[in-house]
Amino acid sequence: MKKIVLFFVFVNFGLNAQCISGDCENGNGTYVFEDNSRAEGNWKNGKLNGKCKIFYTSGNYYEGEMINDLKSGYGLYKTKDSEVRGVFNNDKLNGKGRINFTNNTIYEGIFKDGMLNGLGKITIPDGSYYEGLFTNNNLNGKGVYVFNNGDKYEGNFKNSERHGDGIIYFLKGGTLKGTWLNDNYISGPSDDNTNVVKLEEINKSVFKINVEINNVLKIDMILDTGAADILLTKEIVLTLIKTKTIDENDILEGGSYTDANGNVNFKVRFNLKEIKIGKYIAKNVVCCVNENLDTHNLLGIGALKKMGRKMQIDFEKNELLFY
Repeated sequence: MKKIVLFFVFVNFGLNAQCISGDCENGNGTYVFEDNSRAEGNWKNGKLNGKCKIFYTSGNYYEGEMINDLKSGYGLYKTKDSEVRGVFNNDKLNGKGRINFTNNTIYEGIFKDGMLNGLGKITIPDGSYYEGLFTNNNLNGKGVYVFNNGDKYEGNFKNSERHGDGIIYFLKGGTLKGTWLNDNYISGPSDDNTNVVKLEEINKSVFKINVEINNVLKIDMILDTGAADILLTKEIVLTLIKTKTIDENDILEGGSYTDANGNVNFKVRFNLKEIKIGKYIAKNVVCCVNENLDTHNLLGIGALKKMGRKMQIDFEKNELLFY
C-alpha cells in the first residue's frame, strides 16, 4: 500500500508599500506590497479585517475572512498544486476543511494547525480511498482503506501504514485477519473452538463453507462432494504467494482432471501446508489452480477426509458437524 504524503504552504506578506486605491487605513481599499503582492478588502487600523482578497506574486490566491492581517474565518486558498477551503484561525486551517489537489487527490475532514488531524477521508486518483483517523498528515489510528480493486482493509494504521490488528475483506470472497507490522502481515487470527461449522446455502443443494488456508487466509469455498482436491482461483494463489506461505518447494507434478461436462483438463498442482475448518486441521492438502476467472474456489471431499474426523451434514440447520 502506497504511503500518502500531503503538504501545502501558506505564504505571509510584508506590510511596507502603498495604498493604490480607496482607504487602506479604516475602510475598503487596495494595497500593493513591496513584493508586488496585492490585497483588496476591508481595513481597520491599517490592517486587513473582514472580507479580503490577496493576490500573491507566486500566483497563489486567498479569498475570505481576515483578522489583523491573518486568515481567520472561512476562506479559499489556491496554489498551483491545490485548492483549500475551510475555516482558518491565525493563518492556519482549524476545523472542517477540504483540499482538492491538481492530481485529483481529495481530502475532506478535520484540520488542526494547518495539518490533517482528526476524522477525515482522502480519495486517491486511482480510485482507492481511506476513511478514518489522521494525525499530522498521516493515517494514524483506526480506519478503513478501500483498494481500487474493491478489496477493503479495516483496522489500525500508524504513519500511513497498516500497523496492528486488522482484517482484509476480499471483493471476490474471503477474509485475511490478523496483525500487521509496518504494512506487512505477520500473524493470523485466533483459533475457533467450535465443532460446528455453518454452511451457507447459495443455491439448491449448493453450500458455501469458510476455510482457513496456511494460517493466513480465510475464504468462502463451494463444498464440492464430487471433487477430490481443492481448486483455487489465481487471485487466491497469488495472495498465498505474497504472504510467503507457498513457495517453489510446494509445487507438485501436474495432474489431469475431468470436469462436470466430461472434459479432461491438465492443471498445475501444489501443496497447501494446512487447511482449517472450525478447529480441525488437515495437513499437506493437494490443491490445483483454476484457470477460469469466473469460477469459484472449490473444497473437494478428499480434502475433508484428510481431517481424520467423522463428519455429518445437517441439512435442516445447514451445519457441518465434526465428531
